[in-house]
Amino acid sequence: MDTLTHLALGACIGTAFSPRHHTERFMLTGALVQVVPDLDVVVNLWMEPEAALMAHRGFTHSLLFALLFSLFSSAWLPHSKSLDRSPGFWMVFLLVQLLVHDFLDAFNAYGTALFIPFSFERVSFHALYVVDPIFSVVPGMAVVLMLLFRKIERIRILVPTLTLLWCTLYLLFSIWLKYTVDTHVRSSAFIRSGEISQFISTPMPFTNLNWYLVGEGRDGFYVGYQSVLDRVGDTEFTFFPRGDSLLTSFAHRPEVDILKRFSDGWYTVSVANDTTAFNILRFGRHRDQEGEFVLRYFLNEGMNNHGRLVKGRTRM
Repeated sequence: MDTLTHLALGACIGTAFSPRHHTERFMLTGALVQVVPDLDVVVNLWMEPEAALMAHRGFTHSLLFALLFSLFSSAWLPHSKSLDRSPGFWMVFLLVQLLVHDFLDAFNAYGTALFIPFSFERVSFHALYVVDPIFSVVPGMAVVLMLLFRKIERIRILVPTLTLLWCTLYLLFSIWLKYTVDTHVRSSAFIRSGEISQFISTPMPFTNLNWYLVGEGRDGFYVGYQSVLDRVGDTEFTFFPRGDSLLTSFAHRPEVDILKRFSDGWYTVSVANDTTAFNILRFGRHRDQEGEFVLRYFLNEGMNNHGRLVKGRTRM
């Protein structure tokens, strides 16, 4: 999820832990802890753009990091005079904040490397866009209400409880929508014909009512769109050849191996205006620009990919 949503959720969780005493301090502490995993973006500033793709949501988003951070940080937090609690309390507080962050990030297309160092594969449920206004507006409004009415104990108890309930129900609703869309796609004649061996679906920007689809065929990939309101079997796909032969002259480049691993096999290679592009399919396609995918890396020497990858990542 986006940083503002994590901050708001962290504040709500912090208030839920201490609704009667030092509420503002727990709001602030919760918000700050909630974004700790995203500190890996600081390290990314000194990395090549393609390496930064793999590093983001890596170790700092793992379950091991959440456990270690909570264990060691809880040892000194109780010594704060204004936030005095037992080490066990702080252990649970920190662990819940970090696990909520990691779990939410695993819901979108970028995925989260939850099991580092035991596995470097990314977990992705493909059920929530990274910026979902309907999901995010409630935690944001909750923080405003808790600040405006911070002296009313009932508000401090009721608002975070209802907010966390809303977020849980919305996540379950998104999972149900994904199941509905996947069921519709599997019922399409194109899927049943065997042309597509497997497919992924992920919500379109800012909504979970419209979904972006990628299906893997024998010689390439089929890209399409599906609305939860469409009739069963209405899915249409556009074919894009895999284009592996275009990588021959770039096989010695280390970034090619990195991009292949990051794409998890969902990629094509294309050429336009003598420029070879490595297209990572999971993150969508510009519908107003024929054949251009959101996350693409130009392989020709001298091409600056930093700004392009950063822009693409904001949609993940």
